[in-house]
Amino acid sequence: MKLLWARVVAVGLAGALAGAAPAAAAAATPALNLGVIDVVALPDPAHVGLYGYAAGSVAFTAGRLSVIPSIGWEGSSAGAWGFVGGVVLDVAVGPVLGLDAAVTFIHDQVGADWENALFLLGGGLGVTLLVDGLAVSPSVNVFRGLNAPVWSLVPALNLAVPL
Repeated sequence: MKLLWARVVAVGLAGALAGAAPAAAAAATPALNLGVIDVVALPDPAHVGLYGYAAGSVAFTAGRLSVIPSIGWEGSSAGAWGFVGGVVLDVAVGPVLGLDAAVTFIHDQVGADWENALFLLGGGLGVTLLVDGLAVSPSVNVFRGLNAPVWSLVPALNLAVPL
């Protein structure tokens, strides 16, 4: 049943991501995203793990507003891994600075233990700095387990390389 529920969520997320771009978008820029997240359990802070990730994204930009859906993979040295999908709304406040709001869905499991995979939904705020054509985006996010009573605080650092 858990696997069926996971598939329903994944299909729903894919549909949401596909419809996230505004119809009047003036530009679409694909990118490779590489980053790191540090997961801290809440409410009693405990370090859960340091994860690296890689994702593909497309920034749909119209004026000062960009909608950026992405999908990727994350993994930790402790053997946990999973799939990640999300949408970032970026508002340019200057030529090299943007303010970000994100909503992200994470699937996380240890090894091949699909039955006990954890599903999390979260959101957060960050900034994007454009440096030599690259987008550097630090952020802070909060996640809630969808199939387990867990919360986590997740600082993140993302580097987007336009393709």
